[in-house]
This record gives sequence, C-alpha cells and structure tokens, in this order.
Amino acid sequence: MNTANHPVAVAAAFWHEVGHHLAGRIYDQHDQQLNLLFGAEYQDHLTSGQEIAADMVMVLGGYPKAKAQRLFGDQESVIVNRDIDALVERAIRHLRAISGFEFEPHFSVNENLNYLAGIVHVAKMRAALLAEYSI
Repeated sequence: MNTANHPVAVAAAFWHEVGHHLAGRIYDQHDQQLNLLFGAEYQDHLTSGQEIAADMVMVLGGYPKAKAQRLFGDQESVIVNRDIDALVERAIRHLRAISGFEFEPHFSVNENLNYLAGIVHVAKMRAALLAEYSI
C-alpha cells in the first residue's frame, strides 16, 4: 500500500487487504506470497475467487447498502439501467463529496487512468452486488 497515493486509494487498498484476511480465515487458506500491485490489473481480480472476495469486502465497506441504493437506485433500477457512464459519474461525485477526491493534474495520465479504472471496477461491482444479490 503506497501512502503517497490519494487517501481514497489507500483506504480502498486497506479494505481490500482486510478482505483477504477475512477470506483466508473463513476458507482456512493462508497465502504466504507477497503480492505487489504495480497497476490496475482488474482482469486478474475477476478470475480469482480470493481477489473477488477481497474486492467484495472493499466495496461493501465503502458503499453500505443504504448508500449504494441512494447512489445507484434500488435493485430493480440497477438491473434495468446498466449505464456505466451514469454509475461512474455518480461514484465520482460521491468520492468528491466525501473525500475531496479529484483527478490530479500533476499525476501522469497513467496514474489518473489507474484511479479511473479503480472507480469503474468498484462502481460496477457494487452495482452488481446490489442488483443481483440485493446487498
């Protein structure tokens, strides 16, 4: 976890790691391998059960059900309206309101793109959990 990143990114990484800890305890799996994140490799997160579980803890912690419903609408509207532009716009407004998050002009395009990829990944996962499982 790089504390030079925006506090929102640091908090997301922290809750993701908490998710790994909880999943390891629940499934009695303890990965002793150190995984260093060098970029937004979200495709890998979608093919690994451990990564999905860790991301679920992160998104549920960051967007409790009541907040997700206010942001993305109720379960039925999320299922019907899968407009990624609207999801991401709402997520960015929410992050800005609670944390002052802004894309940084002094960051490289790649760094800002990694933040955007994270926002898209989290918003889509949270909307999916709300729509498909009502959580």
